[in-house]
Amino acid sequence: MCWTPATTCPCGVRPESSWPTRGARLRCYSVDPDPRARFWRSGDVIRTGDAFTAKLPLHALDAPLFAFANVHYTLPEPVSLNALPGHREPIREVCLSSQLHRVEPPTLAQSGIVATASPSPLIDDFSHGLRDWYQLNAGNLAHQQTWTRKVTDPIWRGPDAARLRFSLTMPQTNRLTFVVHENEWRDYRGRRQTYICQREITGSDKPQTVTLAPGDFQSTDASRQPLTSWRELDQLGICAHFADRRESPQPSPTWNGPDITLLRVEWA
Repeated sequence: MCWTPATTCPCGVRPESSWPTRGARLRCYSVDPDPRARFWRSGDVIRTGDAFTAKLPLHALDAPLFAFANVHYTLPEPVSLNALPGHREPIREVCLSSQLHRVEPPTLAQSGIVATASPSPLIDDFSHGLRDWYQLNAGNLAHQQTWTRKVTDPIWRGPDAARLRFSLTMPQTNRLTFVVHENEWRDYRGRRQTYICQREITGSDKPQTVTLAPGDFQSTDASRQPLTSWRELDQLGICAHFADRRESPQPSPTWNGPDITLLRVEWA
């Protein structure tokens, strides 16, 4: 089988294949030069015939723009993966990624690009579900962890005086661990540190909020130092259970009732 990749530009994609195109996702653009820790922003896609375009709002023109697209194709017929353990269902579509494009700041400026985005206190309202998040141990509620890298992006980085506010519903009482990673893969910026904050959330069918200041988070190393700033965060996690390196033993993880529903995460 010969797969023909899509041809792309930084803000558009035109698939080249005889397979039906289910959709394209220009989710993948960033201004972070470090590929190991960057957050990939999303662009709203507009389809015109076989072409897909998206606007990629920028907050500044002093950093390179990185972009690529994912194109979803419907296969002519389902393909069995029974030969692979744990893959009982046949696949009916494939996703192919375009080449990565990089546009330098001078080119952005010369092209007449205007910075229209601005920092937002709203990290996520989950109107797109967990599009900008990923889960570990998904479905295993006693061990489930939900993570995002949005807090490393200048658009969603926490202001110095801000508090981190979570709005959620959780029908039964459970303990949550809120986790932040500093300088993940960025030893050139500072030491990698993990900070956690544990809170017991009383069960309720009504939305409730949890508001945390930097000092509510303590490092997981022997120093137990509090977090002093949001400036160097790379990851934010909301965990039913998080295994850290503290000396005190932890009870076996448990979870009561149905899953948590995240409503909003924002700076307050």
